[in-house]
Amino acid sequence: MTCIASLALSVHLGLNHAYNNIHPHIRCEHLPQVTGLFYNSERNLSAYIAHTITIANTQLELGLVTGYTSYPIVPLIRLTYKDFYITPALETDTHSIGVVVGIEFKIATK
Repeated sequence: MTCIASLALSVHLGLNHAYNNIHPHIRCEHLPQVTGLFYNSERNLSAYIAHTITIANTQLELGLVTGYTSYPIVPLIRLTYKDFYITPALETDTHSIGVVVGIEFKIATK
């Protein structure tokens, strides 16, 4: 198992509210399974578990995540390429659909 501490920076596109763009993140991988904790866009702590599908430098993560105000557990879909990622986003109060695009800087690996 490999654990990684990182810092992600994100931009929220197509959404109406102001969101947190800085996400400290701890992730443990025992591929294809991953688990982690991060400070989410709504300024809450989120925990997640996902299954990773890898093709070359691209990964698709499918799982579940906690910590959002809309529902206690929501689906996780994240596409990564090297240090870049994109994930869909939904605002339940405004019914807006957008995406979160970001880059993640690895700080430490153990």
